[in-house]
Amino acid sequence: GVGAADDRLTAVSYGIDVGCRTELQIALGTGETVTWSYDDYSFLTFLPAYLSRPDRQSLVLELDVPYSNYGAASYVVLELEDGVLRERARLDGGGAALQGAYLQERADGLQEARIPTLYDKWHQPIWGAWAWDGAGFSFQSDGLFTDTYPLQVSGGRTLTLSLRCTPTGNYSWECYDQIQILEGDAPVQTIPAGFTPPGEAQEVSFLANSPSMNWADVRDINFDGYDDFGLQWDATHDAVHRWFVWDPERASYQYLADLAGDLELDPVAKRLTETWFDIGTVNTYTYDGGGQLQLVDSRDPQ
Repeated sequence: GVGAADDRLTAVSYGIDVGCRTELQIALGTGETVTWSYDDYSFLTFLPAYLSRPDRQSLVLELDVPYSNYGAASYVVLELEDGVLRERARLDGGGAALQGAYLQERADGLQEARIPTLYDKWHQPIWGAWAWDGAGFSFQSDGLFTDTYPLQVSGGRTLTLSLRCTPTGNYSWECYDQIQILEGDAPVQTIPAGFTPPGEAQEVSFLANSPSMNWADVRDINFDGYDDFGLQWDATHDAVHRWFVWDPERASYQYLADLAGDLELDPVAKRLTETWFDIGTVNTYTYDGGGQLQLVDSRDPQ
């Protein structure tokens, strides 16, 4: 914001065969030139942001870690002080920081960098805010992740199945604590995270982690052309899912049945087959005129 011309930034990253470093050069609108270097090579993204002052921008660098198989990144905040480009804060990519940060406005007129962090390779990341706290930069994690799945339903609508998990530290038994159906950002339906079907006594929680890694199953299991979904609550090999099917008349999802996770669909005969791993039983179902499952065959293990 100072000088007769725009500031101009040039970054060059040198691979391991030519020095393994990244160099930054900024030609300021005042005619001055400032530099900064980083002791590794990287693919860079730049976010100019009003992080600590409302009248002058800082520079957030996203330094993508080369050859990372999960999208790791380091983040650096640079600010111009007394004609020198100084590093004010750093989040190390050797930890859990991931690529894909963006800026968000704060109520005080400043901005914060929203940065994703790794939970595991199967789920969505946990986001957090990297922001100025009056004395320095601090990172505050949201402490939760949200897995989402698109749902194609009646009327040409696309909804989103939104599954939120607030980790407790017991990785093998993490459960979703908020289940919503969204249209855009607007809630359409909320399903209790501890769900008990009408007329039944067993409340179950839906697993966010399980040995089978099949916590959510989205497909059309009643052959009506609309996406249905099953949420896993059984951590055994049977991976039992509690299934919800789209009801176009109510414009919402309704509970259908609990079915073993290994489902095979026959859209021609409009039948589905479940296989119970532990006992080996194979059950075949069809649908009656009211859309309810009817057992038509059950074969015990030989």
